[in-house]
Amino acid sequence: MGELRRALVLVPVDSGGLWAAELGGVRWICAFTDEAALARFARARSLAPGSRADDATRTWDYAALRGARLLDEIVPALEGVRAALAGGGDWRALVREWTLPWGTGNDLAGIPLAGAGLGGVDLKDVILSYADLRGCDLTDAFLTGTDLREATLVNATLTRVNAGLCDLSGADLSGANADDAVFSRARLVGTRLSGASLRRVKFVAAELGDADFSDADLSDAVMVAARTAGTILDGARLEGTRHRSLRP
Repeated sequence: MGELRRALVLVPVDSGGLWAAELGGVRWICAFTDEAALARFARARSLAPGSRADDATRTWDYAALRGARLLDEIVPALEGVRAALAGGGDWRALVREWTLPWGTGNDLAGIPLAGAGLGGVDLKDVILSYADLRGCDLTDAFLTGTDLREATLVNATLTRVNAGLCDLSGADLSGANADDAVFSRARLVGTRLSGASLRRVKFVAAELGDADFSDADLSDAVMVAARTAGTILDGARLEGTRHRSLRP
């Protein structure tokens, strides 16, 4: 442990935040001893199911940190941010402090927030790509313009959220409850929504290409002017769903 604390480690950065991965139900911050180790990881990741095809060849941005800072500041800070989010505290100030010099007050990429109570929280324009939001309660939250690419929202509650213009491409909302939510002009390309409750949801002008709505409840949903090429609707409930444009 002492050697890790003294070492300079490389932590991949995605969308401005520290990159994390899930293994065995635990969210891990990945740190590497040198660029060669990071390159080996990138090559191995490119072969993993569901990974980006260009992981082995694309440029990986990273932050160089002392192990001591990673252990003493950044990892504990995640719990502080989670508590501030749930309790209405100034979580943005905490994020700005522990992500210096590369971060901003909007950067929560990859953060583990499974099961957190975030009802009514203002997350407009926040970066939550790759975040673990399984089982979260986001009732009445503001998600306008939020970056939720590849986020995990399995069994989350998103009733009445305002998520217009947000990006949920590649995210997993399987089993989620998003009744009465607004996803107008949002990107849900390749999003998994199997078994989700989406009653009365507004998908006006949303991009739903290759989204998986199998066995979802879309009763009375509005999909006016939505792009649905490749959308999967096997077993979905579509009673009262409006598909066509309202324009004459």
